Amino acid sequence: MTAEAFAALSLEGRAELVDGVVTRREDVPGARHSRAAVQIAARLEAWAEPADHGPVLAEAGYIVRRSPDRVRLPDVSFVRRERLPELPDGYLELGPDLAVEIVSPNDKANDLEQKLEDYRQLAVPMTWVVHPVTRTVIVHTADGIARILRGADVLRGGDVLPGFECPISAFFA
Repeated sequence: MTAEAFAALSLEGRAELVDGVVTRREDVPGARHSRAAVQIAARLEAWAEPADHGPVLAEAGYIVRRSPDRVRLPDVSFVRRERLPELPDGYLELGPDLAVEIVSPNDKANDLEQKLEDYRQLAVPMTWVVHPVTRTVIVHTADGIARILRGADVLRGGDVLPGFECPISAFFA
């Protein structure tokens, strides 16, 4: 299946396209997952919107590769305005500057690792893996370094999100 055919489907629930095959999440993400997504998106939007840094997106589709097509939908993402002057109607054919994956209790480690590899293939400069149960965030950067932040630790956006700062605890409020 192509990314275009996948986009035309009327699917209920969450699904991605992996090598031309529709893959569905078997579990419902749950209230903790949903709340973390809202908190993260709200804080990113509060940083991005006043300075017109670019769009903060929820479950936007990114085409990772073609033939066979692969489409990933991070829970939250951000793309710098200069890379995306206006939003397309369909999937984005570029990688985000930030991809956020929120881990649900039934998520499989190998599925998450494949998503992280896909983001590396897209040259995503920063990825956050958010764990609502343990209230931690693992920050992956383009240099291959991963840092675990928790509680009162402050997440800083660095070169990817200049001026963005937020205590990790705010993501789980």
